[in-house]
Amino acid sequence: MRIFVDIGGHYGETIDIALDPRYQFDRVLSFEPSQVCLKVLHRFKDPRVEVFGIALTNMNGPQELFGAGLLGASTRQKPYEGYSRREVVASVDAGAFLARCCAESDDIFLKMNCEGSEVEIIESLFESGFLSRVRSLFVEFDIVGILEEGESLRDKSEEFLKESSVSYIT
Repeated sequence: MRIFVDIGGHYGETIDIALDPRYQFDRVLSFEPSQVCLKVLHRFKDPRVEVFGIALTNMNGPQELFGAGLLGASTRQKPYEGYSRREVVASVDAGAFLARCCAESDDIFLKMNCEGSEVEIIESLFESGFLSRVRSLFVEFDIVGILEEGESLRDKSEEFLKESSVSYIT
């Protein structure tokens, strides 16, 4: 099966693109923890679309989402210190969860735009062995603009990607 995984689904902007017939995706998995965004995502009626109202990361448990529903919402407080829109969201270990969703033989394409959580997700995917199953990855390394050590965290993530032989663009 050809699967598109959208981590940081927001309002479904990427789902619209993934559903284009030229890409021939059999399944489109969208991960978005914000209740505000989920109301929009659940409007997709295409049977290939599966929406998960969870935050993927490298652990299981609740986390606070700052700026919920806004472009750039994050589980990292720094970008949204002054914003009152917050939600407590369920966080799930990315490697373990995706391994249950995808068969070994699946052809997996992954997009990550998750406002700083990309480093924890890539670490989880690497440690679980799932990362080597990804054919292609588009990742926005937002962590660089969020934390002082963002560049070193991005570099570590890129090492995981190279070690797993994942084709990726940023």
